[in-house]
Amino acid sequence: MSITIELSKSAEATLRQQATAKGRDVAGYASELLEKAVSGISPGASHQPNLEAWNSFVAGMREWGKKLPARHVVDDSRESMSS
Repeated sequence: MSITIELSKSAEATLRQQATAKGRDVAGYASELLEKAVSGISPGASHQPNLEAWNSFVAGMREWGKKLPARHVVDDSRESMSS
């Protein structure tokens, strides 16, 4: 779908700067921003780490590690993984 949007000069300049910084053409970058906006995704959200999920994962790994025997060693070398 093609649409025409009127932007203020300052908004256009900002859009051009952001597109250039990301190595994108203005139309493609604007389209990506609009797609994210209508889908309810924050424009920067895809680049934001999910810290809550990460902290939960780390806590789970720490709890799992406490169940291992003292001085437990894991051989995760390439040689140990080949069949």
